[in-house]
This record gives sequence, C-alpha cells and structure tokens, in this order.
Amino acid sequence: MRFFRWRCFTDYGEGLGGDLFVHLLSGIHFITSTNVPASRAVSAGGLYHFKDGREFPDLIETMYDYPNFRVTVRCNLNNAGGEFIAFYGTKGTLIIKDSTLSYKPEDTTPEPEGYSVFGWPKELRDQYYKEWEKEHPPTAALQAKVKDEGESYTVPQGYSDTVDHQTNFFNAVRTRKPVVENEIFGNNTSIGCHLANYAYFNKCVAVWDGSSKKIVKG
Repeated sequence: MRFFRWRCFTDYGEGLGGDLFVHLLSGIHFITSTNVPASRAVSAGGLYHFKDGREFPDLIETMYDYPNFRVTVRCNLNNAGGEFIAFYGTKGTLIIKDSTLSYKPEDTTPEPEGYSVFGWPKELRDQYYKEWEKEHPPTAALQAKVKDEGESYTVPQGYSDTVDHQTNFFNAVRTRKPVVENEIFGNNTSIGCHLANYAYFNKCVAVWDGSSKKIVKG
C-alpha cells in the first residue's frame, strides 16, 4: 500500500493553488461524494501586499464547474479573519467553521410574484393573483406545520480531527483496506489545483480535457 500526500506542483511553482486549494477541494469532494475533476476553472487575484519578488499572488479566487454544482474557493495571505466552507442548496445552507457545522433551512414556501407584477395593468394583475390563489390554496386548519429552525453541531470537548485522520491511515495500513482518498481521489483534486494556476497565469478559462488528460484553453 502506498501513502500519497497530494500537493500540486506546476510549471509555475506551487503557490496558493497547489498548497491550499488541494485541502479545500479534498474536503468538498469528500462531503459531496465527488470523485471526478472539475470540468473547467477561471481564476482572479493578484499580488497586493507581499512585494518581495515572488511570482505567485497573495490573493487568488477560483470558480470551478462540476457536473452538478459549482465551487468557489479563495486563499488570502493578507488577512487572518478565518475561513469557512459553505454549501448553498435549494433546501438549505450548511456552513462549516472551525469545528462547528451550522444548518439553516431554505424557505421553499410558494409565493406569488411580488415585484414586477406591480408594473402590470390592474386587470392582468388581478387575474394573475386570482389564478395563483386557485393553484395554491391555503393550508387546511390543523395541518399547518411549524417551519424548521436552524441547527448547529460541534465536536465533543477534547476531540482532535488530526488523531482521527492518522488513525484512519494507520488502520488502512494494518488492514490493507483501501481509503476513500486514494491515489485516484488525490489525482482528481490535484487537477483542480493545476486548473486554478493555469487559468490565473494564462488569463483564460482552463478546461480539463479528460480524453487527452490535458488542460486546454477554453
């Protein structure tokens, strides 16, 4: 069994994309059960503070396209305000910050158009509201439900994710059972780092060509 530590190196050096993005993308891939590389990426940023001759930006943001969702990642060396991972879905929002997971449900209650309708002729507006109310009758008495409230979860006192991380690896070595983040998983997240750097330095959309296993300009 081999142990792979995935850090992305490119022709431009490592930089923020290769050093930090790989950890962010690994977590996002794991949580979303994704094991394919992003299909394309576009980056923006610059060297705003550390004018010491370095070539890599001290602030970089990259937007990725995946088959069923989009991802935006950012690394900033100029501010220590902290970081978080957020998932914005049609039914709610999940935010992971430090060791706490917070959930806030999305209000999916149907509502009539409430802005542009006021620019319609009164007759058309009244007709619209009449038809909307017909299609969305009020909830019957005693059947209304209290809307879900947000929830937060945190780890027990004294918990260390580093211990769990290392335990998982050592158990895999002992049992020879494959781990989730194997060489294929690591390769797919590393491709995202290459895409970020390629897009930034070439000032273009970076596209992953799976058939030729190359990054090309979009």
